[in-house]
Amino acid sequence: MSVTKYIGNNKFRFKPTKEFKGLQAQALKMYQQVSKTIGQKIRAEEIVWEKPKTKKSMPFRSGLCKGYINLPDGTTVKPAEMRDSESWFKHIFENCTNKTLCGKVIENVCDRYASYCQRNSKLPNYIQIQKLNFNFKEGVCYNINNNTLQFTDFNKNKITLKIKDKTSVLNNKQLWLDQNDHKIKTSKNELKTGGVFIDKHNLFVVTVKKSYENTFDPKGFVAADINMARGDWLTFSHEINGEKTYPMPEYIIEQNKLINDIQGEINKSLKDHEPNKRAENNATTGFRKKKRLEWKKEHKNFEKAIRKHFVENIFPPIIQFCKDNKMGYAHDNIATGSKTGTFGQEKIKKIVFEICEENKIPIIKVNPRFTSQKCVECDYRHKDNRNGDKFCCIKCGFTSNVHEMAAVNISNKGIDDYMTKGYSHF
Repeated sequence: MSVTKYIGNNKFRFKPTKEFKGLQAQALKMYQQVSKTIGQKIRAEEIVWEKPKTKKSMPFRSGLCKGYINLPDGTTVKPAEMRDSESWFKHIFENCTNKTLCGKVIENVCDRYASYCQRNSKLPNYIQIQKLNFNFKEGVCYNINNNTLQFTDFNKNKITLKIKDKTSVLNNKQLWLDQNDHKIKTSKNELKTGGVFIDKHNLFVVTVKKSYENTFDPKGFVAADINMARGDWLTFSHEINGEKTYPMPEYIIEQNKLINDIQGEINKSLKDHEPNKRAENNATTGFRKKKRLEWKKEHKNFEKAIRKHFVENIFPPIIQFCKDNKMGYAHDNIATGSKTGTFGQEKIKKIVFEICEENKIPIIKVNPRFTSQKCVECDYRHKDNRNGDKFCCIKCGFTSNVHEMAAVNISNKGIDDYMTKGYSHF
């Protein structure tokens, strides 16, 4: 039986303990020592960046190879090798027994250097790390019985933190923002950090995995290409009840337009005054505050409208089709439209997951990159294959609607990802 793994950031607030403060100080010191050693190697030209200055030629790698360093002789050094090497960081981590945590420190510091290179197209002499920004994504256990977080420090000592329910947030960004707004108005112990108001208790962000059992192992995946075009808002990979394409309903179009109009008014008010004079104009500031409240309210109404349409009209036949044919659902993982409303793509992703979870349908997220450029007949991928909404493969001559092509490719990617990972996930 397949398992859907849902991964989400959970924001827990807690009262810091003496042990945790010690871990913070130790981690910050190691961050600084690793960064200093890298800076020394750059100045000694042991790490260089030759032209052409492309992303692939960068000495510091991020993404899937986060923490890797490319050396001038063409070799690549991995975080684990650097951690245990005399010429790299062994002197920093030699007394630590939690090797995984040590590796994460190296990855995070190298990622800071990689970000600098991408922004400035040059190597920094040294990146000074003055505060700790560390996200524990592994080795953290949330005990639901006594409401505590448990994890190990660099020497595998157990640390337990008591969670504060009233100020913690689980898997809901908007709720997180609303709670912060409330705390700004009510808290007497405010501390502004990085543009976010928090109270005197620390914020701990961890990644939690939850498992859901599905009713069957999928034989394939139904997928949809989601577009800004109103006429073919959703284009599915399979014909279900004689339909493949669904237009955006008028009431959702109107709600979407309302959000964009409000956003336009906010943007216009920002352009009407110079940045250093905006705060002096109380009328303009009050106007924007009022409009932002309207914007939030209409976003909620927009999500309700999409949810109603999906639950009542779109997904009942799709769920039945999946059950009858033992198919899963593949959803593209792009986040376009999450801020402006546009065509509700981020909201659709959330709603689709909830529907599939409720009906125990396997669901998998898919990176939709290049799905509108790849031919399903000969697998040839090229940007010239697409011309607006038309698809014509320049290699084999196959023609199709580009949205139907993308939906089929997302479906195929879902199958490939499922076969590779052995389970469906979201």
